[in-house]
Formats: sequence, structure tokens, C-alpha cells
Amino acid sequence: MSASPHLDDGSFYALNPACRFDSCEPAAVIETVDDVFNFEGVDAALFTGVLNRLDGTKCVAEIAADLGMSSAEVHKLCGTLARYSLASRLERSRGPRAPSDLAQLCADLFPGWKARVFGHTLWRSLADGSAKRTVFVGWLLETYHFIETVNSRLALAIAECRRPEARALFLHHYIEEWDHHHFFMSSLNSLGFDAEFVWRSRPLPGTLGVVNYMRDIARRDPLYYAACSGFLESTGEDRAGGREFFERLIRHYCPDNPSVITPMRAHLDLDEDYGHNGMLSQIYSKLGFISHERMAGAFEAVVGLVESLELWSTDILKTYAEQGPASNPVGRYRRGARSCSAAAANGGGRCPQP
Repeated sequence: MSASPHLDDGSFYALNPACRFDSCEPAAVIETVDDVFNFEGVDAALFTGVLNRLDGTKCVAEIAADLGMSSAEVHKLCGTLARYSLASRLERSRGPRAPSDLAQLCADLFPGWKARVFGHTLWRSLADGSAKRTVFVGWLLETYHFIETVNSRLALAIAECRRPEARALFLHHYIEEWDHHHFFMSSLNSLGFDAEFVWRSRPLPGTLGVVNYMRDIARRDPLYYAACSGFLESTGEDRAGGREFFERLIRHYCPDNPSVITPMRAHLDLDEDYGHNGMLSQIYSKLGFISHERMAGAFEAVVGLVESLELWSTDILKTYAEQGPASNPVGRYRRGARSCSAAAANGGGRCPQP
């Protein structure tokens, strides 16, 4: 089916990433953070078909041909979406950046932001041994909690991602990551903490703050989550620094019991074998049209993550300098027991409201 030249010329649209709709069960409904839009007088199946294709890579005529609609129908629907800021009309000259460009931007920006995180007093004091032993133990416990919550963070990113190829990459990453908390459980066991205590301990507000931030980012845009996840995954240079950091922890806090650190080094090696630091470059091209504004939003999301990590570090330092995790195993740190499967079930469902 051909289209009129004036409709084909420059008529590319991209759905706002904040929009949510059911991509499997046709319904003429779009949800945003603040509103629910019900579209009347349109075929739900065709409406859903158009939304599934509004990624900025197909013009109006191509979408119409895919669905057996007229270009005028698709153009009218896209115009309505744009009028309510649910979609944006794109100019062909404003194409997406290539994945290599994103990788270069990350290579330029991430090291400075990582230096900011690891320049925090918590990390410097752990590295030079000036942090109290209770801080070291508390840091390890909170790291366990953060790693375990991949079952609510990444599972939600999968559920919220509408792009099948990108969703498949997120899922592959999740399959490789979902049980990595056992490395940190092994470290805690070597310190004398049993699994029951660890399961019942309550994460600090700072820990939950980072987790909830990542969950919110997952709802907003899969690109934002991919950028934040890419920031958390170390590059080769970071891994060398990570191994040196672990050696320092052994010297300062467990010289007679290096098995406390051995599982964490094994986790670092496994992530390197999986190539998780290259995840962002792999998934970038699968996330539809990436405008300059959307790219900027992704980096703003990473800046927000950096700030959350700084607050988390402060919370660990202040809390565990005053009270170690083993000093009160019931009161402040007690919570109801939960299993990993329960955590996955809690985070795996689609959450239409933040």
C-alpha cells in the first residue's frame, strides 16, 4: 500500500517512553504516571499494532502497510498522540546515535562519575583500613541485600520493556544474575552469620533507596535502566581496581580468613566471563529511536543513580560506625523471613503505577 508523498516525507513518530499499554491484549488505553487515556472510535487491535511500531524507525506509510491501514488513518492517530504529548514527531535529520557513539560517551563520562562514588569516605576508609570492622561487616551485609534485589530490579525492567529483542537481552542478563547473591551469602557465612539471620535482617533506608530508584528508572524507560545498569557493571580497568580493593580488605579485616573475600572475587571473575560490561552496547540498538533528548535523559538517570549511591554510602558509614549488624540480631535489623522466589515474584509483575 503506497502513501501520499506529503505523509511519507518526515512522518516518523516515537511513542513517549513514559506511556504504558498492554502490547499483548489489544486495548485502546494508554497509561502515564498522571493520567489514563481512553481512545474511543478506534479498533483496539489496530491501535495496539500502531503503538507497537512507534519506535521512530518506521514512517507512517510503512506502519500503515504493516497493518493494512491507510496512511491517513495512521497519520491521524499519530497526530492525536502527539497533541497529548504521548508521541513525538521526528525529523529524519535527527537520527539516533550509533551504538559506538553511546559507548564512547559512556567511556568519557562514566569514569568521572565512578571516581565520585568511590571517592566517598566509606570506600576510601575501607580501602585504607581506617573504617571500623563493624562498618566493613555492615557494608558486606548491605551489599548482599542490594545484589539480591536484582530479582525486583531487573525483573521489573524485563516486565516493563516493550521491545522484544531488548527484553530478550534483559532476560538473558537476568538468568545470569538472579542468584549471584549467594556469593555474598558465602562471605557472610565465613564471617559467622547464618543464613537465617541474613534473611531476617532489614536493609538500611539507603539500600532501599538505591533499589527503589532503579525500579523507578525501569518503569520510566528501558534505555535509562540499561544506562544505569551499564554504569554499575565495571569495565576492565575497574576490575583491576576491584581486585586490588579486595586484597586490601583481606589485609585490613580478615588476614586469617581470606575466604570472606574469595566469593566476591569469584563474582567479579564471573561477571567478567559473562561480558556484562558490554551489555549496554548490545541492547542500545534494540531500544528503538534514541533522540538527543532521550539520550540526555539516560545520562541524567545515571547522575541520579550516582547521588543515590552516595547517600547509600553515607547511610552505611554512619549506621554501622555506631552499631554493628551482629550487636542486635532481633530489634532494629529484624524482619519477616523471605525467600528469593518471593522476592522475584514481588518484582516480576507489571506495575502500572509507580
